[in-house]
Amino acid sequence: MQPSPLQLKYYLLADLQFTVSDDFKDVPAPAGYDVMEFIINVETNRIDEAPLRWRSELTIESKEAAGRRLPYGFRIKYVGFFEVVPQYPSDKVELMVRTNAPALLYSAARETLLTLTARGPVPALILPTVTFLQNQTDVEKSKSAERKQRVRRNLLRPRKRKRTTGNKK
Repeated sequence: MQPSPLQLKYYLLADLQFTVSDDFKDVPAPAGYDVMEFIINVETNRIDEAPLRWRSELTIESKEAAGRRLPYGFRIKYVGFFEVVPQYPSDKVELMVRTNAPALLYSAARETLLTLTARGPVPALILPTVTFLQNQTDVEKSKSAERKQRVRRNLLRPRKRKRTTGNKK
């Protein structure tokens, strides 16, 4: 076993909203329920243009569907701060971070929701396994958008004037 090139510095639970549906409050355990659907949003970016420091934000929300009996409504958001070891190949950093950082946060969200639902009137909720591996086209689009944003930021910054020394002849 060896340490991962992506080091989790710290993470926090930034938002948690949780309700038990009225239809399930008086149901004797264990009652079943339909398969739940989720909305998952991820935002992973470098911190201050530092190539090895990253921030990832993961939000998972339950999704209501017509005609479905869902026991819980929830929204959970985790934010994590990560650092990549300097020895990791620089051309592979972005893909590795955008794949693994949200996966680590997803695991934390899964455990939180499992704990919250363990004493409910229906079986505990275990989030399904997912992957955050993007296809290469999505990664290239992301890099292009990030470059454009950097260029815009540089254009908005005032230029520094060079100081010249007055050498009179």
